[in-house]
Amino acid sequence: MQTAVSPIISDLKDIKSKLENKAHDIIETKEQEILDYNRKNQLFSKGVDSNGQKLTPPYAESTKKKKQRKGLPTNRVTHYDTGKHYENFKIETRGKHYNVFADTKTNKGFDLGKHLNDRYGGKVYGLTKDNNDKINKEIILPNLIQWMYDQIKV
Repeated sequence: MQTAVSPIISDLKDIKSKLENKAHDIIETKEQEILDYNRKNQLFSKGVDSNGQKLTPPYAESTKKKKQRKGLPTNRVTHYDTGKHYENFKIETRGKHYNVFADTKTNKGFDLGKHLNDRYGGKVYGLTKDNNDKINKEIILPNLIQWMYDQIKV
């Protein structure tokens, strides 16, 4: 026997079955905004890795001079020079998780992203816990809630 709430229960079951895919869609749609937490909030502004630790070793003196001429920060490692490297940041979704990486392999086989990640402790790409929490709270969750609300046919 169908009750007044039966259609809503059916909608909720449908929502549950599509939730993970919708979260992936939101991440893909908001990719640049999410990546800016890594590029701008962590690397450029603070010079920290995904654990919130300062990136070391510091720039060589020759790199500092080059960056000073361009008006770029030299008191922290930002991995920013022309902006090209930041443009290559990508998000890959896997199950309930997503990973930030830089797609920087050149046609000569050199992979700048891997090189920088290896040199600076393997945590250059990815979000600090605080930034991950902010993204969940400010980007993913509100979009998921709106989508779920839109799915319920009342």
